[in-house]
Amino acid sequence: MAEGDSRRCQRETLLRRQLGGRYYGLSAAVEEVASQTVRASSLVENLNSRLRNYFFLRRQLGPDYLELLRFFLNHRRFLRSEHAERVGKSPAELLSGQEHAHWLQLLGYQRFRQAASATAVGLCQALTPRVPGRSATAPLRALLHAPALLPEKGLF
Repeated sequence: MAEGDSRRCQRETLLRRQLGGRYYGLSAAVEEVASQTVRASSLVENLNSRLRNYFFLRRQLGPDYLELLRFFLNHRRFLRSEHAERVGKSPAELLSGQEHAHWLQLLGYQRFRQAASATAVGLCQALTPRVPGRSATAPLRALLHAPALLPEKGLF
């Protein structure tokens, strides 16, 4: 409320009666917090711009979706941050000080992990039907040594 508002004066008088000698210390503490609090719409605009990506394809946002989104955003680890101590940690980990599993595992799902040994040749072998007497990597070698698929200069 504004300084000159009569309701403010009435509230302060009531608080002085209730708090007694503690009023002035608490009043100073409240004024200190208020002076350090940023009052700007930029914080809200930043949050809205981040959330907008999650709402793009949805016509209605039910409480279940919002709860899942809240859980995801609180348990997803930061990939980058202006503060180095936040990188690789989730908001929940920063708040509690304890590590937790991947957010999908916390929901009871099993994470998919791609095999580290999957190379182009291994993938080609896995996708090529087995033909007796023929190398499984023949299609890959043929592709690597094939002539250019684009026409020569000037023939476009």
